[in-house]
Amino acid sequence: MLIYAPATGSYLVEIGLIALAAVINGALIRTIMASRVCCGMARQGWIPEVLGKVNTRTRTPFAATLAVSGTVLPVALAVTRENAGAASLLLLVVFALVKLTPVGMQRKPGQPCTGFSVPRRISLGGFLSSSAWLADQTCRSRANEKGGTPRSTAPDYFLCSVIS
Repeated sequence: MLIYAPATGSYLVEIGLIALAAVINGALIRTIMASRVCCGMARQGWIPEVLGKVNTRTRTPFAATLAVSGTVLPVALAVTRENAGAASLLLLVVFALVKLTPVGMQRKPGQPCTGFSVPRRISLGGFLSSSAWLADQTCRSRANEKGGTPRSTAPDYFLCSVIS
């Protein structure tokens, strides 16, 4: 839309509908994925057992799907243009914490490796890079609130490319 309409002088409803369908499809896929992750975590005993139950007729984790939808929907409806920056910062906090979790889940010395293992430096590097980007974005949003123009430097572009 941002490119097509100015270039052609017209507005295609079809492009908007395709974009809307793609966004809805992505949200549905992420909800299904998150409910499956919850189901697996419940079977491991990490979260309540009820989230690990699979419906016999549909063979889906119905309770986990409801829990994920019930968590995501209010947050998604609460995000507006005005507070989208705060939602973005919250997402960066989640990324940083997720990248830190393998450090806490490291096996104890002498324990056999029973699955996927990540070197500690990789997890810490991801955490530090996400934290640096979070700090940068926080500084930028504060500068924008005060009417200032934050500087953009080469490390910013490097950091964005590493994290993406």
